[in-house]
Amino acid sequence: MYLLKNSLKNIGRNAGRNLLIGIILFVIIGATAVAILINTATKAIIDDYRTRFGSEVTLSLDYGKAIDGGAYTDTGENGLAVTDITPAMQLEFAKSPYLKETRMTSSTMANVPGLKVMEDSNDNIYRVWLNGSNTPTISADFINGKRKIIDGDIYKNENDCLISKQIADKNELKIGDTLLLKRGSSEYTLTICGIFEDHTMDGVTRHPLEAVNPLNNSNNEILTAMETAEKIGVESLAATYYLKDPSTLDKFKADLLNKGLPGYYNVKTDEAGYKAVVGPMENMQGITNTFMIVVLAVGAVILLLVSAMAARERKYEIGVLRAMGMSKGKVVTGFAVEMLLITVVCLGIGLGLSALIAQPIGNSLLQSQIELAQEAAKNGLVTVTTIDTGALAAAAASTVTALSEIKIALSGMAALEISLVAIGLAIASSLIGIIRIMRYEPMRILSERG
Repeated sequence: MYLLKNSLKNIGRNAGRNLLIGIILFVIIGATAVAILINTATKAIIDDYRTRFGSEVTLSLDYGKAIDGGAYTDTGENGLAVTDITPAMQLEFAKSPYLKETRMTSSTMANVPGLKVMEDSNDNIYRVWLNGSNTPTISADFINGKRKIIDGDIYKNENDCLISKQIADKNELKIGDTLLLKRGSSEYTLTICGIFEDHTMDGVTRHPLEAVNPLNNSNNEILTAMETAEKIGVESLAATYYLKDPSTLDKFKADLLNKGLPGYYNVKTDEAGYKAVVGPMENMQGITNTFMIVVLAVGAVILLLVSAMAARERKYEIGVLRAMGMSKGKVVTGFAVEMLLITVVCLGIGLGLSALIAQPIGNSLLQSQIELAQEAAKNGLVTVTTIDTGALAAAAASTVTALSEIKIALSGMAALEISLVAIGLAIASSLIGIIRIMRYEPMRILSERG
């Protein structure tokens, strides 16, 4: 308590010098806080866009390469066709170490003896589509509301499956019942874990002369997990691959070629679109990083010089305190407390002001980077438009969407980082000058004063 009271008195006694130190600290804290706030916001946006925009991989057929390589085969009446990537190859591709995730959906034709299906006039055609998926949303129909689970839950265990309400009502099936599924000479038992309301066939009409085929009615589909579908067998598979890091695209492509991908397939991410969207953010992050380093370096040097001069001015005070019997530790602690109190005041003001000015500064920096990107776009390489950061970036061919605004807010983590920088810098600068003087004995200090 004595150290705190004495430190407060000393701050008042040396108001001019402490005001100068406070102004320097305030400038350093304010500039650093603005840079950290902008960096925190831009990093979050860049990470988000990197994972959901820049990492999706597209496998596309290069017809020119396919023709030159003799990959096309004559199919008679149907003309020419090229052998596609098989489901087994796609599943093998998904094992690449460069992938963050692979979203897959599959379809397999199977028989369920005794199952009454929709649009079966004879009630004796048991063929259905077994569709597998490894995504929590199952399919787009569950996202847009055409399908909705009304009883039970999504498959969680091996051999779990979902059926439509239409099939459940027609066959008097409920949660926990089983289906015997046959594919070739193999048999599999699936357990019904959920029933979904299916509106995908609403409004669909059949021509009177059109042959009825239960496989064309989506109410008859049985849905299961991708692992279960793989075990039963996959006839067709749609896979979307997502890289951990877009920069590993070349390594991923080499891995796919080793796993059997034909050389006439292109492996690409929308790098141009990604750069157009995130490029201004990355440039701004680099600018603020450089600015913060310069401010900290220059500010630290100035603060060290001012603190050293202040400590030299208080050399006699230190000698008196030491001659009175105060230990070196208490002297150093007292001076550190003074600097800490000044820093806390400057930190509070600096954080509040930086939270107000960081947004307009960030928007100004981003706008300048966008203008540079738009200037580059005049070369015809890419067309840049703008949207708010809350929307998902979209890119197609020669048109991409760039960021026009950055949302900056003072988070708890950002405040902690700023506080640690400010307190660490303040304490270090104050101790350096004091420790240097503390090497002298009290009597030497007093004699030099005389």
